[in-house]
Amino acid sequence: MPLFASRKTRTAKAKELRPTSIVTEKLEQTLKNRGILARLLLCAFALVLMTAVVEGWRAPFPYRLGQRVNHGVTARADFKQIDRYETNRAAAEAAKKIPFIFTRDKTTVAVLSAKLRRHLSEIAEAEDVNNLSSEAKKAFKLELVEGANAEKSKKTIQQEFGTLQAAVSVGAGAGNQIEIICNDFQEFIKPLFLTGVADPQELTRNSIRKDSAVLISDDSKQKERALTASDILLSELLKDTGAIGKTWVDYPKLSAIRAQLKRWIISQTPHTLRYDKSLTQQKQKRAREQSKPVYDSFRQGEDLLPPGKVIDEELLTVLKAEHDAIEGQVSSVQQVARSATVLAMLTVLAILIGYHVVNNHPKLVQRFDQLALYLSVVVIVVLLGRMLSFDPMRAEALPLVAVVM
Repeated sequence: MPLFASRKTRTAKAKELRPTSIVTEKLEQTLKNRGILARLLLCAFALVLMTAVVEGWRAPFPYRLGQRVNHGVTARADFKQIDRYETNRAAAEAAKKIPFIFTRDKTTVAVLSAKLRRHLSEIAEAEDVNNLSSEAKKAFKLELVEGANAEKSKKTIQQEFGTLQAAVSVGAGAGNQIEIICNDFQEFIKPLFLTGVADPQELTRNSIRKDSAVLISDDSKQKERALTASDILLSELLKDTGAIGKTWVDYPKLSAIRAQLKRWIISQTPHTLRYDKSLTQQKQKRAREQSKPVYDSFRQGEDLLPPGKVIDEELLTVLKAEHDAIEGQVSSVQQVARSATVLAMLTVLAILIGYHVVNNHPKLVQRFDQLALYLSVVVIVVLLGRMLSFDPMRAEALPLVAVVM
């Protein structure tokens, strides 16, 4: 037996001392397994989705409707909140400033002079009121009234007819007088061409007052003039202070038959304006939408909620506005850091849950479709819990029900 055992060579020692890592080998095998890698990527995608669902880049809003805050709330930054009441009032005022829009038919007014010339010609040629056509009688209100006052009415009609016949039959002849009267009449009724005539019943139906602003949509010049409903009512135009009534003195020929001609104008002038309700409402809606909101301003340090008071809808809106103002001051870098923190916490939680599932429920993760279904349920539960967390009802019941099921 040799005194000393044979020595191992340096090469043999090196081969014997070479380290082996079981963890590294398993990791390599895992990364080479496409099925396992796909399931890991699915889990990572679910974690990213949950981070987005909970809005990990934003600080959570801590207040809820009906919550009682014992310590009260003080504004942590300057912010503005829309005053709904004043904003709605301003929008309503903007809509009120929109004039009522009317469309006009000019052709019907243009035939008035021709119609008057025809009726006056009948009067000039007639020997008696009975020789007039029913149209002319009706136009000048020369129709006989039946009843107890028939004799008086007949006498009045004869006087009216005599006044008209005298006006068109003096001087150089009836033809010249009628032409003069019709030319004066054409100038006299010019305001009807400028404004038109509206139906007073239509104004009443649409609650349009006499002092309400109106706009004639088919005439751009009218947009530069301040018109009111009284400017398009024939009864107002014929008053002594109206656009037509105040010019009687400028036309002596017309003034001689003022009473008769006024009745003729009232009976023969058509309603040339039609209220365009649809267009008016469109412009009122646009005015409301373009109305600027009215804000309430709050300063940092101002008390928003007294201690012990319950949060109602109005206070919740103010607190939400303060929260949004603070979040608006957060930089993009801070938002990324917040998201990374939330993702890291979810990852730790996923590792703990995954360890439990792999060791106790391995069948759940062995198939890709089963794992996808499980993760989908988890993400949906988180999403619904996030949505319901803003409601007074307790969102904690949703995950509990999902677990029980």
